[in-house]
Amino acid sequence: MILLAAAPSAIVGQDSPSSTDWIVAVTGIVALLAAAVAAVAAWRQLVMLRQGAERDQAAKFGMWAAHSPAGGGKVCYINGSGLPIYDVVATVTLDGETVGRYQMGVCGPTPQPCVEPDSTDALIEKFRTKAEIPAKELVKSVIVEVDFLDAGGIAWHRDSTGKLVPRAPSPIATRAPRHSRTGQSAGRGRTPAEPAR
Repeated sequence: MILLAAAPSAIVGQDSPSSTDWIVAVTGIVALLAAAVAAVAAWRQLVMLRQGAERDQAAKFGMWAAHSPAGGGKVCYINGSGLPIYDVVATVTLDGETVGRYQMGVCGPTPQPCVEPDSTDALIEKFRTKAEIPAKELVKSVIVEVDFLDAGGIAWHRDSTGKLVPRAPSPIATRAPRHSRTGQSAGRGRTPAEPAR
């Protein structure tokens, strides 16, 4: 600090630094520290905004089990974001027994909840083996968990309680569409889910 304060004096030709030189030097150091603190705060805010944006798309995708008026259960999903979700893998369990693990591939944006037919068929079949329990009650025992990649390539897991947590990506995960899942797909396709009652 003495070198900083002495440098202006040496140029002017004074022997020792004046009080003005000290004030200028201290003010410069304080300004430098304030700029560093502001830069760190701005960087932290940018990181928080980026994390919020990354989580935003994942938060708009979900899967759940619902009662089907046809007598059984159904597995529904929605992608309320404007971007596709990749490498969707749903695991459906009933009373601790795995009903199935369904690789859905790519789920495009859906304007309303859609039914996933492969897992729904398996769930209805499983409900038939437990016919003594009303379907409305049985569907409460269904657990749906889902793993997926968002459009940014971040891997996510949504557990049976709906909690969304980032996870390490699978080494076999790809973003190449195997088939698209939207509310309007061809073939067996996804059908809009009935409103919840």
